[in-house]
Formats: sequence, structure tokens, C-alpha cells
Amino acid sequence: MDLLLSSRTFVFEKGKAWFVPYQLGRLDALLQTTGEAPLPEVAEIDSNVIRGVSAEEPGEFHLMLMDLLTQRAYDHLRVSVPVFPWPAMVVLTQDDLERGNSTIAVEPAGLFRLTLIDRATRPVPHQKLSFFGVGVTFSIKADEAGSIIFLGNPLMGGIALPADTGLTVVPL
Repeated sequence: MDLLLSSRTFVFEKGKAWFVPYQLGRLDALLQTTGEAPLPEVAEIDSNVIRGVSAEEPGEFHLMLMDLLTQRAYDHLRVSVPVFPWPAMVVLTQDDLERGNSTIAVEPAGLFRLTLIDRATRPVPHQKLSFFGVGVTFSIKADEAGSIIFLGNPLMGGIALPADTGLTVVPL
């Protein structure tokens, strides 16, 4: 089954996706699995299409996009985004399954550069930030400049920072 990503503001050029039935429980539990339970299959994203999603029954699903190469429509800014947690459940119907595809509308609430800083407001490189949302917890390691590019509103959930650090959030 293919999921077609529809957005007026972003093109999802390449990446990976986890598509997990809601009844399997919280996605953060799956992300922390140590191998005793199977992790969801990773599907490939190519030109706004998530190809080869496994869905045998209609229902609600968690969706997380990873290792994205995305382009903003109005200025053609291309950026790599480590993780984009889908902000809502994805609902698949029996008609979607019979057709073999479903269109998902997504309009992320912007593109942001998050920079981890110390008490002297200097960037702190290579530290992890943990993000908490509804049914999902994940961590992202900052780059050598202490920054992370984030798609969507980074303040919608909670953020855990390393001790003695702060965070700047700048829209791109």
C-alpha cells in the first residue's frame, strides 16, 4: 500500500517512515525495544509517496518520518530533517486498502532551527534533546553547531534538555 503525502508548503523528496497500528500501543515503547519484540517495518519515501506500507486492516496508525530530505515550496529551501513525528493519527479505511493507497494531508507548522546553548549562550554541540508527545518519545543528537532542524512546532510537546543548557528556537 502507498501513502500519498499532500502538502501546499513542503515536498517530501526522500526519507523513511514507520507506520504502526495504534493498537500496538505507544510508539515510544516500540522505539525503545531491545530486540525482544519486532520493530515496525521501515518504508521508503520518494517524491511525496511512502511506498510499501504494511496495513492489513482499516484503523488508526502512528506515523513517523525519518531522515527526510524536504523542500519548502515558497522559497525552495532544501533541508535534511532527522525526525518528523506525525501530529495526528492516520486513519485508513477499507476503501483505502482496496484501492491500495491513501492521501494524507499534512501542513507542518513551520521549519525551525533549535540550538542548544550553555549558560554563556554558546552553542553546545553533539548533545541529545529528547522530545515527548502524544504516544511518542524520541531523541535527536545536535550537530557540531549544537543545532537541530525541526519540521513542525517543536514546542507542541515536552523537551528534555541536558543539565545546565538552554534552547533557542528560530523559525527558518
